Amino acid sequence: MKISICIPVLNEEKRIEEGILELEKFISSQFKKNQIKIIIADGKSSDKTIEIVEKLQKKFSNLHLKQFKRGGKGFQVTETFKDEEADFFIQMDIDMPVPPIYIKELIFWLNRGYDVVIGSRLMKESKIRRTVRRKIISRGYSFIVRLFFRSPIMDYQCGFKGFDAKKIKSILPITEEGYAFDTELILKGLKSGLKIKEIPVEWEEKPGSKMNILKHSMQMFLSLLKLRRELNQKK
Repeated sequence: MKISICIPVLNEEKRIEEGILELEKFISSQFKKNQIKIIIADGKSSDKTIEIVEKLQKKFSNLHLKQFKRGGKGFQVTETFKDEEADFFIQMDIDMPVPPIYIKELIFWLNRGYDVVIGSRLMKESKIRRTVRRKIISRGYSFIVRLFFRSPIMDYQCGFKGFDAKKIKSILPITEEGYAFDTELILKGLKSGLKIKEIPVEWEEKPGSKMNILKHSMQMFLSLLKLRRELNQKK
């Protein structure tokens, strides 16, 4: 069983080394050597992100770097998946808001026939540490998506997901390249009949987030309107 983990980054010099070391420590204790490939998908960082990754590559043979000429989380993830050969793909964030131990749960459910496994911050069993403001916005966004698209999924934006590689490639490309990428991916998967499992996770908001709540919330809402129009046209 081969697994590729994609971590999209942009100017993460303050957090990337700590994140990689935490992930490598977990992988080395739980999996066979080189069973898991870590891919840092960089969206044209202008700080020392690349330099730090290249330094760590000398220590870890399973650490790889993909450099793109432009950013956009969705673009970085889908372009990485398109070129990879593995049994399962995993998408994670570099600040590790979800502890790496949950990788084993993603794999557990993928091995039992699910095509997509989503880490959820909105299930009753989830254990979340984040600001009240972001909790309200997250739940509001989830409500709007479920209302617009009649979807049963609770959390669309958690950056912790697992995929059956062949099945997820069948629905690529994803047109949304920004923060609404995860939503389009899930909705497109549901529309294509993929078997999707949502699991509760622990999630801790970490300092250093580049997300502008008001700006990105408006962008995501406009992306939802565009996506709704496109899906209705395809019907």
